[in-house]
Amino acid sequence: MEYEKMLHLSKDLDNLMYQYMATIKPYQDQAAEAGLHFLDKRLHNIVAYLAIAKKDSITHIAMSVAASLKNTSRRIKHLQELGYVNRGVDPNDFRTSLIEITQKGLDYYNSHEEFNVRAILDAVNERLTDKEQDEMCRYVIQLTILLAKLDDNKK
Repeated sequence: MEYEKMLHLSKDLDNLMYQYMATIKPYQDQAAEAGLHFLDKRLHNIVAYLAIAKKDSITHIAMSVAASLKNTSRRIKHLQELGYVNRGVDPNDFRTSLIEITQKGLDYYNSHEEFNVRAILDAVNERLTDKEQDEMCRYVIQLTILLAKLDDNKK
C-alpha cells in the first residue's frame, strides 16, 4: 500500500511540476534560452513513458498514461509525424502495432529531464529549509528503493 501511495505521489508531483514549469514565464524564458520547447502535456507523457519502456503496444501506452485507446492512437500518430516515435508491427502478433521511441524523442525527453532536475534542485535550495530538504531526500530515497523493487519484480 505504501508503494501505491508513493507512486501516486510521484505521478502527482510530476504532473504538478510539468504544469508549473510549462506556465511560469521565467522558466519558459530559461527553457527557450536552452533551446527547449514543450509538447502538449499529453504528448509529453507518452514520450516520457516510451523513454523508459523503449517500445510498447498502443494498448499498454494508453493504460499507462490513463487515456483512451482512440486518443492515444491519435496522439501517437501526431508524435510519429513529428519524428518522436516510430510505429512497427509486433513480430509475435501481426495484428498489434508496436510504438518505439526515436532518437529525437529520447533527445527531447533527456533534455527536459536534465533541465527539470536542475530547476527542481534550484527551487529546493532556494525555498526549502534544511530540515525540509532532508525530509524530501528521505522520500526520494524511499521512492527510488520502491521503484527498484518493482523493477526487480518485473525481471
